[in-house]
Amino acid sequence: GNGQKIRFLLDEVQRLDASENKDAAARAHFRWAMIARTLYGSDSASSFSGAQVRYDRFGQPLPAQPDPDAPKKKIWELADDEALTLVGGKLRIVALPPAESPVALLRELESKYPRSETRAEAHYARALYFQTRQQFPQAVTEYQAFLETYPQHKRVTDVREQLRRIAQADILLGQGGVYLPDSKPKLSFTYRNADTVTFKALKFDLVKYVQDSLETTPTNGWWEYRNFQYYFFRDDKWKKYVGAEVTHWNDSVRREPDNRVAEGSTAAPLVEPGAYLVEATVPGKSGEPSRLLVLVTDLALVHKNVQGNGLLYVCDARTGQPLPEKSVRLYEHWQVYNQKNQKSDMFWDSTTVTTDTNGVILFKRKHADHGSQVDAVVTGEKDRMAFSFFQSWNESAHVSGDYWENGPRHYVITDRPVYRPGATVQFRVWSRSIQDRKYSEVWPAIGGWLIDPATGLPLTDPTTGLPLQRPHDSVKVELYDAKNNQVKTLTLELDEFGGASGEYTLGEEPPLGVWHLRINGSYPDARRAAGALFRVEEYKKPEFEVTVKPTKSQARLGEKIKATIEARYYFGAPVANASVTYKIFREDYHHVYSGPGEYDWLYGAGYGRYYYPYSWLPWWGRWGGFICWDGWWPYAHGKGSWLPWGYYGDDPDP
Repeated sequence: GNGQKIRFLLDEVQRLDASENKDAAARAHFRWAMIARTLYGSDSASSFSGAQVRYDRFGQPLPAQPDPDAPKKKIWELADDEALTLVGGKLRIVALPPAESPVALLRELESKYPRSETRAEAHYARALYFQTRQQFPQAVTEYQAFLETYPQHKRVTDVREQLRRIAQADILLGQGGVYLPDSKPKLSFTYRNADTVTFKALKFDLVKYVQDSLETTPTNGWWEYRNFQYYFFRDDKWKKYVGAEVTHWNDSVRREPDNRVAEGSTAAPLVEPGAYLVEATVPGKSGEPSRLLVLVTDLALVHKNVQGNGLLYVCDARTGQPLPEKSVRLYEHWQVYNQKNQKSDMFWDSTTVTTDTNGVILFKRKHADHGSQVDAVVTGEKDRMAFSFFQSWNESAHVSGDYWENGPRHYVITDRPVYRPGATVQFRVWSRSIQDRKYSEVWPAIGGWLIDPATGLPLTDPTTGLPLQRPHDSVKVELYDAKNNQVKTLTLELDEFGGASGEYTLGEEPPLGVWHLRINGSYPDARRAAGALFRVEEYKKPEFEVTVKPTKSQARLGEKIKATIEARYYFGAPVANASVTYKIFREDYHHVYSGPGEYDWLYGAGYGRYYYPYSWLPWWGRWGGFICWDGWWPYAHGKGSWLPWGYYGDDPDP
């Protein structure tokens, strides 16, 4: 194998070098030590994760399960001749012989070739090896010995910089996201050499930043704001959108021994809607603080592209209740290739649209023929905002280590899906607690204390011996009309089955449309909010029927056609002197002819003449191409980039 050949050649260099300083032999020895570092160093296992990440029904990662085969030592606890590396597809701790150990090889080089130019480089590489394994005390010892042994070496500047990095205090904030109001966003961070972290939150005009990024720098502004997690702090453009300080707070953290990096989190006191720039610093940190962008809002914007059009849905982020009459700003951007300049020119357009009564907007992409993309921005009262390109929602846990899905769950039903004005809405609520993906048992209670049905005695906490109280004795029910106005608030006591019933009588002229019930929506744990939807409609039987009868079903451009609009009561009499409003729509018509095929009865007319893959055919994967029953058809849609055989010719006319 190549490994044996390389090792043989490096050994031959050392055997054949007859020079006084043995520089060539030392370089060969050093090269083999670097190969061993690649095989067994920290990088060899850093990207490996032996545990399979499991997700719950909401797409959130479940708590990691303990791995019985996990290594018993951390990387900084390894001995000089030990390595944490892949063995048989799993991480294992192995003991390395001197001929494979990077530390042993580098020390051997110093003693074996004391006059070579590579001797100092081996010393520096050994210190770096300890540093990458987070064995900072050993690295500091090696760096200090280097300064004493080689005070004039070119690596002295690098050594002093590494010592500064090991000793300096620092902090790095994790990724930002979107959070619900009153949830106290949980922000993660890594830090080192610190006992206290200072945080500061400032207002940030995110809507203005997006608008200016597109309208003032149309060439690449849209790309920057859609990927602002990467581009945001690359220049100082963001600074002019920063507002006043909103709040600041300090968190005490545990300093890890031996200068190692530690992880922490903080519950940011950001309860009001808005965009915030959060800065974090630690005592002794040099340079700029670590920053991230946090968006707090209860608006949600769902965007879906359809053929030549776009579909938007604006709703309450907690309940999914549609929000009518919300103003949405659309930014459409597209590229046109400039043959003269041999590059693509960027163009953009914007318009303002409003959601209908269902919170929906169906819009036409004006430049769909150029492959345009549309981004949407919606703003509401009190700094509420949502962006179609910034939808990384996060959940905040108030207790460190507590799995976010633990807690109460509510289920709500109404006795009917639709009600008339004046009717009584009756509903039922059930409340259960979930712990580690299992519903806890519902125990009967007397006076709030849980009772064992077998003995009739109160249940007690096995740790404290005190009687256990039912955790959720009541639920708060809020009723909202079709205009999203709160019309009623109820507090219902739960029975021994965790259920409660309630009712509400509608007025004679209530707002028509979708109403909704919200359960515990204003409680501190608003993440556990639940609800139910129902409609309020006023039905009136139609008195007459309207029909439209055109003289012909198809017409050519420029041709005049006639249509008869007729309205008659159901008992036969005409509707006289009525106002008529009508609309005329035009749609494209493409006549497609497909010759008769043997299996039209099974696949439909024109089977085998489309460029999409027929994955259900057993021979499809073996042929690896798009084939019809009449023969091969190399239809290169998009210059054939999807063709498995790599066809990149011009698109033939199909």
